[in-house]
Amino acid sequence: MTPDPTADPSPAPPRRRSYVERLRAPAGGCGFVARLNASSSADIYLVRGNDSTGRPAWYYFRVGRGKKRTFETASKRGSLQLTEYGTILVSGYGKNPPPDVVKRMLDEYGFSEDTPAAPAEGAG
Repeated sequence: MTPDPTADPSPAPPRRRSYVERLRAPAGGCGFVARLNASSSADIYLVRGNDSTGRPAWYYFRVGRGKKRTFETASKRGSLQLTEYGTILVSGYGKNPPPDVVKRMLDEYGFSEDTPAAPAEGAG
């Protein structure tokens, strides 16, 4: 049997991963972004309340540096504007986030529902 002259005998070199791919998950380990997200899960809250139109809503929220104490105090008083205290990571309508979002928050940020939630009326 004669070899096919059009066939390439050498395997293709592996695709080089982008800088962002290497940051997220370098070969053989947890990426920088994943480590950073997991290490800061203490700054993430699941906030349940009503949006500005009165609809029930939930927010996964990361408190900004130096704003944790003021956020916790303000959340006990009632209505607040979350974006004054940090970043909304993901949000939606209803009383609770769907299971796929709960899993994503655990996978990406190390945040679980067992972490105390910050109740806030009129959050958003």
